[in-house]
Amino acid sequence: MQRADACLDLLPHIRDERLRRAFVYWQERRGDRAAPSRADLDPTDIPSLLPHLMLVEVGSGKEQLRYRLVGTEVERNFGISMTGRFIDEVMRGRYLEFIRSLYRQVIDHCIPIYSENTFSDPDSRAFLQGWPLRTARVMLPLASAGTAVDMIMIAQVFYRDAGAAARTVVAAQDHFSIGEDAAMVVQPGDPVPDGPSD
Repeated sequence: MQRADACLDLLPHIRDERLRRAFVYWQERRGDRAAPSRADLDPTDIPSLLPHLMLVEVGSGKEQLRYRLVGTEVERNFGISMTGRFIDEVMRGRYLEFIRSLYRQVIDHCIPIYSENTFSDPDSRAFLQGWPLRTARVMLPLASAGTAVDMIMIAQVFYRDAGAAARTVVAAQDHFSIGEDAAMVVQPGDPVPDGPSD
């Protein structure tokens, strides 16, 4: 289990203000514990974040992950209704493997994870047509008792280049690849990136 202040090491990596606010809210709610519980969260505290939030229930065996609540912006960018579905009903292939690996880290170690990825597969240039869909997320454990993670709060945002086609994650996930600058995962204790060099 991470010390409470060790999780603060994650904050410098989180560039989007909405994700930073979600992380700070989670940090405030957990206090000195490993993680807050679902009962500690009050949606009226963070109304502007709700369109970007998901609550994912951790089932038996830690592999059964079900979307209990999904914000409107997340569902719009995924292009599918997700609430009540298991993650493997929404995702597939390499993207599903990548997302499952993030969930495993959060669940197994009761730690927050920050990640970014781009949907850009060199073999799919005709589909992508110069269109990169980028996304960033912070995954925050919730535990009703101790460090046994029973739910995960996720804040996720999406970025498109100006004039890019409005493709969805469901349409783009077959074009996901983990390559240089395509995916990044950060957990507490990882070094803080240096500022831009001249």
